[in-house]
Amino acid sequence: MPVGTRQDTRAGLALYAGCRRHVLLAQRAACHAVSAVGSRALPGPRLAWRPPMPAERWADLLATWRRDVGEFTRFALVLRRQHSRPGFALLLLRSGTAVAFVKVREAAGPLRREQQALDLLGQRRAPGMHVPVPLAIGISGPWTWLGLSAMASRPHQPEQDAPVEQVVAQLQERLRPMPRPPGTPAHWTPMHGDLTPWNLRWAAGQRWLLDWEDVGYGPPGADALYYRATCASVGVKAPPITTSDEVVAFWHSTLGNRGGTTADRKLSSILIRLMRENLH
Repeated sequence: MPVGTRQDTRAGLALYAGCRRHVLLAQRAACHAVSAVGSRALPGPRLAWRPPMPAERWADLLATWRRDVGEFTRFALVLRRQHSRPGFALLLLRSGTAVAFVKVREAAGPLRREQQALDLLGQRRAPGMHVPVPLAIGISGPWTWLGLSAMASRPHQPEQDAPVEQVVAQLQERLRPMPRPPGTPAHWTPMHGDLTPWNLRWAAGQRWLLDWEDVGYGPPGADALYYRATCASVGVKAPPITTSDEVVAFWHSTLGNRGGTTADRKLSSILIRLMRENLH
């Protein structure tokens, strides 16, 4: 996160989508400490980040974002912990205010699917739910980037007892125009693909659903089950979900194919166990 102005540092802190109660409390305490004394209140070393590309390409990207997304002076950086999902993201800032959120990935497909889904949701907004607005998309060498509107630069939290069945129904209806990949079973429905308490957030009195890179098709109930299992994995209260063997098998295959680090595989095993043992 940037360690310049207090406003920039607080905006960086707000990027972390914590779920556990003690983490949320620590995040808010850190924001208060930064407001009082600045970034020196934060523990840990100060490191300079090096972009994973030649300096010329990085300079070209910065200039492109200033032209196509919005003028900014600093950015907060997000590095994904899942090694199976490479890339990074930036919250572009100007005087402590969020200008845009930019995702940068090595694979173009997920970002193009995200853009398509968000465009559809922008045409027919779901009542009571907010999603980012696509601002621009581009390619630079092996990298694809997607610029999105940003949430308010303040801590947000997972929504307790979210009406997940209602949320899923709204998404399915609005995403039906998405292309159906060849071989997709006829009864499968559109799905978010990563419906978790760290993506379904409550901020400034509004419900937000973020991170649409895994949008696609799946068996009915897949989103709801995944949400319930990920809630259980981080101690967030969620309503019980009725599921089917097909849905559990779908997630067993999907999570198994993600691979990644030992931590990634451990999380996948925990989620599958929760699906099988705690849900019916």
